[in-house]
Amino acid sequence: MLRSIGRLVHHQYALAAVALVVLLAAGCDEQEPLPPDLGLPKLEIHIAKHNLDKVKRKRGEALARGYLESSGKDYVPASIQYEAQAIQGEIRLKGDWLDHLRGNKWSWRVKLANDNAILGADQFSLQHPRTRYFLHEWVFHQMLEFDGKLTPRYEFVELWLNDEYKGIYAFEAHFTEALTARQQYPEGVILKLNEDGFWEAQNHRLRYGEDVAFDLPDFEAATIEPFQKQRVKGDSLLTDAFMAGRQRLEALRKAPDLAAIDVNYWAGFLAMVDVAQAYHALRWHNLRWFYHSHNTYLYPIGFDGYAPTGVYKWFRGDFLGQTGPKGKQLALREEYFLFSLFNHPDFKEAYRSYLLSYTSDAFWYDLDKRIGIRLEKLQIAMKEEFPDYQYDYEEFRQHAHKLREAVLAYDFERAAPFTYQHARKIKGNDCVTRVPLPSIALKAQIDANGKQVSLKNFYCQEIQIEATGPSKNKPLHELKEPITLTPFEFSQEMAEINLPLPEGDRFIFYSIAGVDYWFKEKVNTWPAPTTDLIDSWELQIDTTMFQIMGDTITTNTAVISLEQLQVIPGNYLLLIPAGTTINLSKGAALLAYGAAELLGTKEDPIVIDSKDHTGKGVHFLQVYSATVRHVIVRNNRSLQTQGLQLNGAMTCYGTYIWLNNVQLENIDAEDALNIIHSGRVKLDTIAIKNCTGDGLDIDFSEGELSNGTFTQLGGDAIDLSGSTFDLAQFSIDQITDKGISVGEASECSIKHCSITETNIGIAIKDGSKVNIDTTMITNSSYGLAVFTKKAYFSEANANVGDCSFQSDVRQTYVVEKPHLLIIDGELARHTHEAKMLAPIFYPPVE
Repeated sequence: MLRSIGRLVHHQYALAAVALVVLLAAGCDEQEPLPPDLGLPKLEIHIAKHNLDKVKRKRGEALARGYLESSGKDYVPASIQYEAQAIQGEIRLKGDWLDHLRGNKWSWRVKLANDNAILGADQFSLQHPRTRYFLHEWVFHQMLEFDGKLTPRYEFVELWLNDEYKGIYAFEAHFTEALTARQQYPEGVILKLNEDGFWEAQNHRLRYGEDVAFDLPDFEAATIEPFQKQRVKGDSLLTDAFMAGRQRLEALRKAPDLAAIDVNYWAGFLAMVDVAQAYHALRWHNLRWFYHSHNTYLYPIGFDGYAPTGVYKWFRGDFLGQTGPKGKQLALREEYFLFSLFNHPDFKEAYRSYLLSYTSDAFWYDLDKRIGIRLEKLQIAMKEEFPDYQYDYEEFRQHAHKLREAVLAYDFERAAPFTYQHARKIKGNDCVTRVPLPSIALKAQIDANGKQVSLKNFYCQEIQIEATGPSKNKPLHELKEPITLTPFEFSQEMAEINLPLPEGDRFIFYSIAGVDYWFKEKVNTWPAPTTDLIDSWELQIDTTMFQIMGDTITTNTAVISLEQLQVIPGNYLLLIPAGTTINLSKGAALLAYGAAELLGTKEDPIVIDSKDHTGKGVHFLQVYSATVRHVIVRNNRSLQTQGLQLNGAMTCYGTYIWLNNVQLENIDAEDALNIIHSGRVKLDTIAIKNCTGDGLDIDFSEGELSNGTFTQLGGDAIDLSGSTFDLAQFSIDQITDKGISVGEASECSIKHCSITETNIGIAIKDGSKVNIDTTMITNSSYGLAVFTKKAYFSEANANVGDCSFQSDVRQTYVVEKPHLLIIDGELARHTHEAKMLAPIFYPPVE
C-alpha cells in the first residue's frame, strides 16, 4: 500500500497539470482592473519584443517537454513600474509543471537591479493565484508569520505586461537575505536540496511512460546547495555558515537528532502545517532551511503549501504525528526524515502542545483580528476575476475543531513508533533506467584541501571510474586501473571511495557494463566539512577550574586559566563569584546555555582577560536569564568555531538580560558587546573603550540603556537593528563611523546624549522611527543622516527636539527622499534624492 501511495504522490503532479488545462483557460477573457478601494498593489512590466519572443520560445519548449526546465541563462531584461518608480531588472518564466504556463497568466521570476525592492523583496515570483490554491496559501503564510515562523512574504497584486492587463497575481518573495531580515533573523544562509534528480525522474516518466521515482534514490542523492551562491562564495563567513548548515542537514537527512534542532520551532512548524493542511510544503524538493549561526540550528521555511487543485495529502491519519496500533512503516527515506521526529518523546510532547494551541478558540480569535479585514477584501477581489471562486474560512475553522478532537483522543505517550523499510531492493541488472540519470548516479565531493574527491555511487549497477579531466569533454588523466564502486542499495550503508584529483581537474568520467561510452560528473567544489558542530547539550568544562554542585557550576578558585572552549548546557546555572579572575588563552571561550550569574562588586569585580589576546570571550546563548554585575572584559575576540558565528567578545541572547557596571576594553571583534533576540534587556553603566569594531550592537531586542560611555571605537558606538530600545544619559567620543546607528525597522528614543568626533552623529535608516531629545553633537562630519541602506525596508522618520549642533559639525543633517526628518516641529527639506547616500556612507570594498 505504501508503495502505491508513493507512486500516487508523483502521479498527482502530472494529473494536476493535465486537469488544469481547462481550468486555467477560465479567467483568460479580457478583464477590467479592480476597483481602487480593494487596494491591491499594481505592477507594470515591460519586456522588449525580441526578449519576449525568447520567453515564448522557452514556454514552447516546456509545453513540448511536459515541464519547465529553468536556468540563469533564461533571464531577459525588463522594466518594472511600481508606485511611480521605473525599476530595472531581469525576468524569466517560473514554475515546474505546466499549470504555470497555461492560458495567458504565465508565472514569472523577477530579479531587481541596483538594490531596489518591491513590497520588501529584491527577488520575487509572480504567479496565477490558482497555482497555490488561491487564498489558502495566503492564510497559511499569515499563520506562519503570526507565530514567528519563517516564510516568504506572500501578497496579491494586479499585473500589466506590456500594457496588457493580466489580472490578479500572487506575489511571493524569493529566498534572499530580505526574507530573514524582514522577520528579524540575522544575516545568514538559506539551503535547499537540489531537485534536479526529481525532475530527471519526471522527465523519464513523461518520455517513456514509466514512473521510476519510487525506485530511484533522488532524495538520498540530492546535493545540498545555498541560495545566492555567488554571494555566499564571496563572503568567508557565509561560506562557513553554509558548510555548517550543510553538515547539519546531512545529519538530519540520515537520522534527526533533537540536539541539532530547535525543538519548539520544528514542533510548532509541523503542527501549523497540520492545522492549515499545507502538506505540499513538506515534500522534500519544496523544503527550504535557514541556518542560524548564533545557535547552529536549521529552521524550516514554510511555503508552497498546496497543489493547484487543493490540499495535497499523501499519508493516512488525522495529523502528521499519528500512527496506528502497530506503528507506521514508511517506504521512503524522504518521509522518514520528517516523521521519525515523532519518535522522540520530547518532540512529541511539544508537537501535541502546539496542536492544541493552534486549534484553540483563543488562537483563532487572535488570528481573526490579525487577518479578518484583509481576508474579506481579498475574497471580494478574487470574486471580481474568478466569479465561481469561494474561500470557506469557516470550513477551515471546522477542520481545526475536528483536529483538536482527534488530538485530545490520541494517546501520544503510548503511540507506536514510525519505522523505515524501503520496499525496493535494487541489485545487479534490476535497474529501472537503462543508463544513469545525471543527478542520481555518481557524486564527487572535493575535500577541504582540494587535493582529492570522495566518490559515492547512487546508481543501481557497479560503475567504473575511468578518468579525470579539466572539462566535460577532456578526460585527460586516465586511471591506470579503473576503480569500481558497488551498486547503491537502499538497505545498506553507502560505500565511499577517495580519489586523488590532479590540479585543475573538475570532472570525473565513469562507465557502466553494457554501454560503450563514458559518463561524466562535475566535482562539487564546496569543500567537505572538517569540524564537529557545537553540542549545546554536552557539558564541556575543565574540572580542575570549575566544580559541579548539583545543578550549579562555579569556580574552584579565585584565579583560573582556561585553554579550551567551555560549554555549560541549559540545565546548569553558571555562578561566578566576586573577585574571580579568568584568563582565556589559546582561543578559549566561556559559553553558557543556562541561567548565568556573574556577581562582581565594585570592590571585587570579575575580570575576564586574555593575556595572549586569543581569548574568545564570554557568551550567554538561549538563556532564560543572565545577570552580569561589575565585570571587566578585556583583550578578547569574537567566537567563531564549530558552526557558531558570534560577532561579540560578549554575547547575550536570552529572555532577561541585566548588565550593570560592565566594562569592555581592547576588544578585537566586529562588536564588543552584542545583544541578540533578547526580550527584556536592562543595561546600566556600560563602558566600552578602545575596540576595533562597534561598541554595542543590539539586534532584535527590547530594553533600555542608561549611563554609558563609548570611546575610541573603530566602528559605531551603538548599532541597533530591528530593536525597540530607550537610550539615555550617555556619552560618545572618538568614533570612526557613527555615534548611533538605528536600522532595520527599529524604534528608539535617545535622550540626554553627548556625541563628539564621529563621521555621522546619528544615522536613522530602513524603516526605523526615532525620537531624539536633549542631545548635543559636536566635531562630526554629519550631525543627522536619514537614508536607505537596505531597499527592502520602508522609509524611516526621525523627530528631533532640543538637539544642538556645534559649529564644527560640517553638515547639520542630510535626508534622502522619501524619508522624513522633523526638527523642532518643522519638516526638514530633502537634501538628496533616493538611494544617493548609501554609496557615500558605505563605499564598495575594492
